[in-house]
Amino acid sequence: MKEPTRWEYKIETFGTAFKRPKDTEIEDILNAWGADGWETFQVIQPQGSNKITLVAKRRYTGHPRRKAEFSQSDWGDFDEDSFN
Repeated sequence: MKEPTRWEYKIETFGTAFKRPKDTEIEDILNAWGADGWETFQVIQPQGSNKITLVAKRRYTGHPRRKAEFSQSDWGDFDEDSFN
């Protein structure tokens, strides 16, 4: 029996309450993620918001990103105990 495909995910929010990211900035981010094997499959922009959230996935490599590799926006309001 074939093993199911395993995925790892990346979610990051860009922009601020007052400034929307430029299209060229988003394009640069998407190209950099694509070069690392990430495929963006969802873009979320709440109505009336300047923020944009990108959701991406790639096949699980066996080496998930560790806490030290996450940007602050990856962690949001979570604390370390949430993952232990």
